[in-house]
Amino acid sequence: MGNRNFSRRKFIVRTAAGIGMGFLSQCTAVPGRETGTSRDREILRRGIKVASVDLQHLYPEKTIERRIIDILARMENAAAYRPDIICLPETFNTSYVDEEKSYADIAEDEHNPGPVISRMGEFAAKNKCYVICPVVTKNEGKFYNSAILLGRKGEMTGIFHKVHPVDTEIGDGKGIIPGPVRAPVFETDFGKIGIQICFDANWFESWTLLKEDGAEIVFFPSQFPGGRMLNFYAWKNEYYIVSSTGEDARIIDITGIAINTSTFQLGYTWGSLNLEKVNVPTFPGRYRIPDIFKKYGDKVMIRDYWDAGDGTGDGAGHMTVESLDPDVFVRDILQEFEIPTHHEELIREEKIQAKYRS
Repeated sequence: MGNRNFSRRKFIVRTAAGIGMGFLSQCTAVPGRETGTSRDREILRRGIKVASVDLQHLYPEKTIERRIIDILARMENAAAYRPDIICLPETFNTSYVDEEKSYADIAEDEHNPGPVISRMGEFAAKNKCYVICPVVTKNEGKFYNSAILLGRKGEMTGIFHKVHPVDTEIGDGKGIIPGPVRAPVFETDFGKIGIQICFDANWFESWTLLKEDGAEIVFFPSQFPGGRMLNFYAWKNEYYIVSSTGEDARIIDITGIAINTSTFQLGYTWGSLNLEKVNVPTFPGRYRIPDIFKKYGDKVMIRDYWDAGDGTGDGAGHMTVESLDPDVFVRDILQEFEIPTHHEELIREEKIQAKYRS
């Protein structure tokens, strides 16, 4: 554990656009991972480790304190993977807990860490990882269903307010207040992240705005799993989604395919994400593959998801291009071989359509 300060890869932020509203993490670069093993290939300049916890087997619970103790124990198990960030479920400290308290009793001040945020901050500092800590917060007499982003030192670095709380949360104007539709995007030392909570899964525009503002991973603390909606959002917006819910925890690739998920026996999940990975259209991408391999060889990974008629593809007509070398950037490859991203290709097509649309 003594060398954990030196176990994170160095990340250089190359763009400052699209930070969004709310608090902004001001994180410094951290030293790169030193392995000296065959795993070096998967430890990339923009490769990160994530973990996510669910509430399976943790409810019904009698007291809030017991829930927090159980969650921390599950987080310690996940911490053995040495993640860069761990996500917890929506209102993890009070959901399915018999002990009843009002919002006024449980809400934590957004400017001064309360008892729950402080304990999660201690965990973050001990394990040198970010933690997404979803709790009810208060600010100027108003209550929010929130997710606090805690930094590697345990400090509060950002806050997201649930955009679409359900009617039972809002109550006669005395309960939870909806957050702004344009949710913040937070800068971390590994990339830009966004957050959506539970019922937010039903509103397409919030997820699209996160894409527009540069989110590369979206975390989804929730009580319901979200199902296929999350898979679609991941593919459509070309970012990873990490869910942490009352029933499961999932890590979803930019292709919309689940990388890993928690199980009934194991209440947490984990995975490695490569932020140097993009979706590109099969055409013209497929014609550039031989030339890319001639120059870069095993420094890149290209996967074609076109349906070959045998059920092995998804029929979406796209490929992924992924860097396997810390000194090779996907954007440079695409520019060199004149391959648009999936998003860029759609913009190009829309311009042509608009020209000829009456």
